[in-house]
Parts: sequence; C-alpha cells; structure tokens
Amino acid sequence: MLFTIIACVSGAEAIDIYSAEVKNGGVFVQGDKADAYSTITWEGQSIAAANRSGGFRFVGVVPKSCVGTLSDGTSTIQVVVLDCTPGILPTAIVDGELEIGAVTGG
Repeated sequence: MLFTIIACVSGAEAIDIYSAEVKNGGVFVQGDKADAYSTITWEGQSIAAANRSGGFRFVGVVPKSCVGTLSDGTSTIQVVVLDCTPGILPTAIVDGELEIGAVTGG
C-alpha cells in the first residue's frame, strides 16, 4: 500500500516591526502584517488595534529587559527596543498618561 502525506503550511505572515525605540520615556512601536482589525497587546496589555491592512503603532511601557512581547491574538513575537538600557527607566501608563519613575498603586 502507498500512502501520501500532504502537509499544509499556513499562509499567515509574521508580524513585521519597523520601529521599536524609546522616545520621551515610552516605547514607540510601529509595524504591520498583524491580523486585520486585531487587538494588539504589548506586555500582556491591550494597547492598539490593527487597521484593515494589519498596520499598527502605539506608545507603551518600556520593558525592564528592553525586550517586549507583542501579539495580535494569532502571532506572538519578542521585540527588541532600541535606545533602551535594561533595568533603567521604569514607566507605566496611569489614567492614560505616561508616568516615568517609581510607580505606586493607589
């Protein structure tokens, strides 16, 4: 008996990052090839929505390690942030504003 195995490879493209760098205390990220209209997450938090072409951009929290996790719900990638010093510049978004320095709960 002869068996034929056919493998299917997904046609989905990987997310592309054009820019990921520290600007004014936050990380500015811009890219494309996300799923159209998908919710973009950065470091586990919803931060933006992709447009119909899969493009997106946002300003978010600078990861302590200078490598952030970005996802469109289908693909997850690690993004190296330029102009970043590991362990320096703790930031957070509080009430829609970017806070720089020690952030406490409240």
